[in-house]
Amino acid sequence: MGSSPEDQLATMMANIPEKTGAPLSEWIEIIAKSGLEKHGAILKLLKEEHGVTTASPT
Repeated sequence: MGSSPEDQLATMMANIPEKTGAPLSEWIEIIAKSGLEKHGAILKLLKEEHGVTTASPT
């Protein structure tokens, strides 16, 4: 049986610094300073200006 959604989220959160080079708190600060509120605009900022990619948790 697979991991629960909660387990998958915990794994994803724990892997953020390794996968992105920055802790979640830093990403939250970048987003807050951007003034963006819409999901699509935030994703665009993270992808285009910071090279962040999206992937399914494994």
